[in-house]
Amino acid sequence: MFQFPAPGSRLLRWAGDSLTVTLEMDATRKGCAVFRTNLGCARVHRREQIAHTESGAPLLERDWHDIPMREVAPGRYRLSLPLTEVGVFRGKACFFPDGTESPLWPEGDNLRIKVAPAHTATGNTVYTAFVRQFGPALTEDPRTPERLERERGLDAAGYTVIPPSGTFRKLARRLDTIMGRMRFRILQLLPIHPTPTVYARMGRYGSPFASLDFFAVNPELAEFDTHATPLDQFRELLDAVHARDGYLYLDLPANHTGWAATLQAAHPDWYKHTGDGAFASPGAWGVVWADLVELDFRSPRLRAFMADVFLYWCRIGVDGFRCDAGYMIPAETWTYIVARVREEFPDIVFLLEGLGGPVETTRLLLEEAGLDWAYSELFQTMDRNGVDGYLPGAIALAEQAGPLIHFAETHDNNRLAASGETFARMRLLLNALFSHQGAFGMANGVEWLATEKIDVHGASPLNWGAEPNLVGLLARVNTLLATHPAFAASTRLRLVQTNAGEAVALLRETPGKDDALLVLANLDAHHAHKVSWDAADFPAPGGLFDLLGLLPKPLPAGTVSLRLDPGQVVCLSAKPGVPSAWEGGEPPALAERRTRLMLLRAGRDPDKPVPLEASVVPCNWPCDTRRTVPVPHGCQLLVTAPSPFRLDVPGFPREQAVQLPVEGVASGTWCVLLPPLAVGAPAEKEAAITVFAPEGTRHDTLPLLFLPPLEAARVRTVVGGDEVRADYARCTGASSAFGEPRRAFTPFTAVLSNETGAAAQVRAAWPCVRSQYDALLALNLDPAVPVDRTVFWTRCRAWLVHAGFSYEINVDCLHTFRVDPAGRF
Repeated sequence: MFQFPAPGSRLLRWAGDSLTVTLEMDATRKGCAVFRTNLGCARVHRREQIAHTESGAPLLERDWHDIPMREVAPGRYRLSLPLTEVGVFRGKACFFPDGTESPLWPEGDNLRIKVAPAHTATGNTVYTAFVRQFGPALTEDPRTPERLERERGLDAAGYTVIPPSGTFRKLARRLDTIMGRMRFRILQLLPIHPTPTVYARMGRYGSPFASLDFFAVNPELAEFDTHATPLDQFRELLDAVHARDGYLYLDLPANHTGWAATLQAAHPDWYKHTGDGAFASPGAWGVVWADLVELDFRSPRLRAFMADVFLYWCRIGVDGFRCDAGYMIPAETWTYIVARVREEFPDIVFLLEGLGGPVETTRLLLEEAGLDWAYSELFQTMDRNGVDGYLPGAIALAEQAGPLIHFAETHDNNRLAASGETFARMRLLLNALFSHQGAFGMANGVEWLATEKIDVHGASPLNWGAEPNLVGLLARVNTLLATHPAFAASTRLRLVQTNAGEAVALLRETPGKDDALLVLANLDAHHAHKVSWDAADFPAPGGLFDLLGLLPKPLPAGTVSLRLDPGQVVCLSAKPGVPSAWEGGEPPALAERRTRLMLLRAGRDPDKPVPLEASVVPCNWPCDTRRTVPVPHGCQLLVTAPSPFRLDVPGFPREQAVQLPVEGVASGTWCVLLPPLAVGAPAEKEAAITVFAPEGTRHDTLPLLFLPPLEAARVRTVVGGDEVRADYARCTGASSAFGEPRRAFTPFTAVLSNETGAAAQVRAAWPCVRSQYDALLALNLDPAVPVDRTVFWTRCRAWLVHAGFSYEINVDCLHTFRVDPAGRF
């Protein structure tokens, strides 16, 4: 008995892909084959994990089920499954012989299938921005001798001196360069929370990793504006990133806080303490980070609190997180946090900062806890021995558990350009061209060859706009990473150099091998080296072509070695190519993948257009913002707009609009197709839509009403007086017993009619008239045809008069409001 993929295999796929499993056995055996798996039951799995942490409920693995396999030939069974959910899953095929309930299993462990978000299949280029540097430090060093002397004098006098900071708005003005010219797709921000200003502040500004409140934005990063709070200005930056089809990730230092954080005051028991009872500070590489206080995740309440922190920023619109010092947080905590977040936002990306931690911990967090990416340590391998020793293991882990993102430089490292332009260029190209799925990143300033190390306690200059620079080179590199098949999903990497010395050769093989690339790199920035490879690894009968344009001419057919100048890196193809016409935004391959996934989630054939039939309910922006759109049971909701948009509907994954193949929808219309939602009672939901129109970003809501099956429909016919009075208070703006603010709502209303055209539309709070159709009696005055009714009696007022005392009979007197549509009273 044989299974393919082989039992025990570790597979990495992306949402929208398919998984095909084959089982082969003796053709004479009769019976049936099934694939036993938890694929397709991600929500069940997540809820078990959540309940296990929050209440100690046992993990009963209710998510496992059997899926029948089809016999495609005698003794051969096959199953193809669309992968529509993000997560880590297991599965294994088995055979049930006729007449027995005991399965036969192929030898080996379960398959492990990790399914990553569809939009991460390629082009994962990250620009790390330290917002503080996007201010006076952007173009020049503001630390003039005169200013430094004044600051030192004030320091000596006991004053607190914090110079002006960069802001969200100033960073937003640079996005045309970051995401436009250089074509980065992900903007990653160092922590944006408030930091110490006086107490326990270290350095001139204080470290952004010493967060004081995880739910707040540091006001230093905003401009004073009576129309926009600091959080509003962060949202402006978020909108600007999304309008460019990009993603914004937050660095969230969940392992610790700063001293005197709101959490430390409220829950000192949630922190680690030393043997003498003092609060403990974390550290790494023999260094204690004295401005930080370490959290203790043994408390389930702390785990729940931290999951709420991640969810808060997801609801603001953040797309992913850098998990600072994530390897210091227990795996079971991450399992719980990821489950909580993916209940609402299944496509969120978690980037593990595991530098300094054991590789076994990185593997555990990627393969079991559900984190998506981790930091590669390629940027710390400076010579051939280091690359040979590190890269093969890193490649194997990345191909099984998710990309190890190659940062050319991080905020913790010395600047590349401090070792010269040649060195900076070589390290940038090495990390980019050796990446999986284009998972390449760098810190702000690399492009301008900034030489001063980023100081998280200060604001070192970025050298913005300097010449020479690497802006043009980055545009070519990022285009290649986003558009070439050799940087997409399922590409296999291996070192193929046959030479000694400091030059290396990396082969990038695509599944069909037609678009393979050979990357050659001289790791020595001071001396030339020869690199060679086996012709069988990279046959090129038509010659070799450098896709980055760094070689003056193509190499002839049969070339199996090349002398590289100091620090030279080239990317060779066996096919002549020209730079892609892509100029940023979402790569076309990813748009196709997301379209396919959206159709699969809706139960549609991704290879056929969607007909506008009765089972598809259209909801069009902006016209449908003024009405409630009813969605009958079993129907799909099609939301359309004339511009790109993002849609958040409670109970559904956040969706980015695509141009779906829908019959009857005009070309150029942007669409989101949502699958049916099963509800047991009418469910009102407000869809939050963000439209990136040419005239600017628009935030709006679409009122939706999801309806239950017809047999479950119920009409409420009795309402208590307290509910009616609360309704009336909201209607009139008066304070209610529930303290609810005035808002748009639908008061309790009865609508009745008879067979002769008379009707009543009556508010339970009968002094309240909210519509021109409100009436105790409305009549059809035409005896022959239906026409608009004429309101005959709008409402009545009554008083109780007794013994010279009168009192109005109004909503305050109401005990019960009852409707009898059957006419029994």
